[in-house]
Amino acid sequence: MRAHRVPFVRPTNSKYPRTILVNFGDFRIKEQILSEARKVREFKLDDTSNATFRVFSDMSVAAAHRCREFVGLIDGFKGLGAPAGIVQVANLKVLYKGQAKVFQNVQEARNFLEHIEKQEKQRAVH
Repeated sequence: MRAHRVPFVRPTNSKYPRTILVNFGDFRIKEQILSEARKVREFKLDDTSNATFRVFSDMSVAAAHRCREFVGLIDGFKGLGAPAGIVQVANLKVLYKGQAKVFQNVQEARNFLEHIEKQEKQRAVH
């Protein structure tokens, strides 16, 4: 296993910690750690401080850009009672009326959000 700090200057008032890339020699260990990280979401560094850290799988610049595009839609879906979140790799998963829908591009997701917003407005009128 190798670990490297990402050479990046972040603002001192940032609430986000510095990024560290870890290269695992064994794929199974990496998958175990990522699986546990999805369950726990945030790890405490130790019992004496409030320092925490999170573990994410690395992704390409294009995938990270797609994730950022989806983030704006997540609150819209959640506001309509449709839980939504990013799934690997940079896809948006929405649970609506008991059915899961996975979107690979932002426009499809935006169209679906607009569609269910119209349905909710019509339901409120009747």
